[in-house]
Formats: sequence, C-alpha cells, structure tokens
Amino acid sequence: MNRTVLIVDDEPALRKLFRITLGVEGYTVVEADDGRSALEALDFYQPDLVIQDLILPDMHGSELIGRLRARPAGANIPILAVSGLEPDASIPADRCFGFTQVLVKPVAPSHLVRTVVGYLCGNASEVPERVLSAIA
Repeated sequence: MNRTVLIVDDEPALRKLFRITLGVEGYTVVEADDGRSALEALDFYQPDLVIQDLILPDMHGSELIGRLRARPAGANIPILAVSGLEPDASIPADRCFGFTQVLVKPVAPSHLVRTVVGYLCGNASEVPERVLSAIA
C-alpha cells in the first residue's frame, strides 16, 4: 500500500532532503512551503502523515496544526513538528500544540525513516525511544 507524507517547510533544501529520503523508501511525498498550501494539500491528497515546520511564512505551526486537526483528513493522522529550537523535555508531545512528536533539526535521514515507518507501519519498535517532546 502506497503511503503519502506531506512535508510543510519553507526551506526548499529541507523539503528536498525529506522528499528524496522518503521517496527512496517508497513513500509518495507532497510538499507545501506555507500553511495555506499545506491546508490545500491536506484536503486534496489526504496524506497519511504530516511533517511540518513550526515557523512558516504565513502562520505559526501552532495555528497550522489547529487548522489541520480541525479538518476530517487531519483529525487522526500523525503530525510531526520539525524545529530548530531546543526542546523543553518537561512538556509532553501531546500537550505541545497537539503534535504527535517533535523532531529537532537537523534530522538525520535514518532517524526520519525510522520515525515515519514506525508511525505508518504500526511498528512501535521502529519509533525512536528518544522522543523530543516540546519546544522552548
């Protein structure tokens, strides 16, 4: 079964790295460079997982995740945040704006693949044990 991942980030180089890394693993990757495009892509492609930056040109990641979660296609899928900010380990991921997990940049390709496989293949042993839980 082909799975689709939506990458939301205004950095073209990061989107390309994620697209190539996940594409090699057989995932269909859809890209958006801002929140508005992400909402359109969610409705059109109905991805199985979203990876989004916290700082976007048109809205903050906390606003975007609220809008994604309010849509039927985004209500129950894993949504991972990617941030260059240091995490605050005292806040659980599910209380950090509703993200499933927060990854800190730079994200190693092998870590990205293990995380995505863990969520999309239902193999909890593939999800890295060290989950960074929140942003500062």
